[in-house]
Amino acid sequence: MDASILARISHISANERSVMTMSAGALSDSAMPFDNMPLRRRDYIWNVIGSRQMVSSHMHTRFTDIPVHSHSYLEMMYVCAGSVSHQIEGHSYRMEAGELLLMNRHVRHSITASGEGDIAVNYIISRDFLSYAASRFRGSPHLREFADEDRKEDGKARFLLFCVKEHPAVENLLENLIRETLLKSGASQALLADTLSLVFRYFETVPSLLVHGSPEEGEGNSLRRTVSDYLETSYRTATLTELSELVGMTPPYVSRRITELFGASFSDLVKEKRFAEAERLLLHSDMPVSAIAEAIGYENNSFFHRRFREQYGTSPAKWRKRDA
Repeated sequence: MDASILARISHISANERSVMTMSAGALSDSAMPFDNMPLRRRDYIWNVIGSRQMVSSHMHTRFTDIPVHSHSYLEMMYVCAGSVSHQIEGHSYRMEAGELLLMNRHVRHSITASGEGDIAVNYIISRDFLSYAASRFRGSPHLREFADEDRKEDGKARFLLFCVKEHPAVENLLENLIRETLLKSGASQALLADTLSLVFRYFETVPSLLVHGSPEEGEGNSLRRTVSDYLETSYRTATLTELSELVGMTPPYVSRRITELFGASFSDLVKEKRFAEAERLLLHSDMPVSAIAEAIGYENNSFFHRRFREQYGTSPAKWRKRDA
């Protein structure tokens, strides 16, 4: 992590000083989350519950155990230095610097008291983000199931643990979120949501970032993974017929199961994957738009422009200048 950011977020807060000098009663698992908890121990989420913001952040409170609780939003913890120990659904997980934990709203967890050198940031993500960035989850079975279970009122607890310390692009995005939320640089919520969407895009396109996750369930997981892998490697020329031959099923059956598993048609998934690659090339290359269209599988440049405008409301060239 950038040393200047780490220095600014490492200081002991007034709330933490209170925790260090005063004892607080423990909360039983049977109690409602945070009921009767002294303010100093619930302060770390007090100002974000019910927040209308799509993305916000706050420092994790050190020096005290955080009792068993759940949230009404997505929570993402990023360990900047030291380590933080969680107990999630009866299992213990020790997060080291450079690791990131994503939890849906059905997760019940607690956190062991950490020391002065254990620095972590909690990103608070509203449920609206799942709707805002729904397509970003379709390429990853893990992210898709995570989102699907979060949407259900009786959904299963799902969490994902990523390691990003060897991926500076992801680290930079997380640091930008800290600057814009925790250090109050004043970015719009739309920009913050776009930045977070890029983080999830890396989670989708770089599977090696995922080091642990809740077990997947259901008979469709094998097909979901096969479809995702096929789109990842063959999106330029992907056809439903070729995929059906790969999995040994009829095209109508595969088409129906894809819609059930991904919430989108096969053609929509192909388009999303192609546009994801188009975004990457527009942002990180100097390739002409016509060359990008060809590179992602569109032989007709005019057709690519029309589909891009339908998706983004502007031309590829203007989109590239806007996000430069």
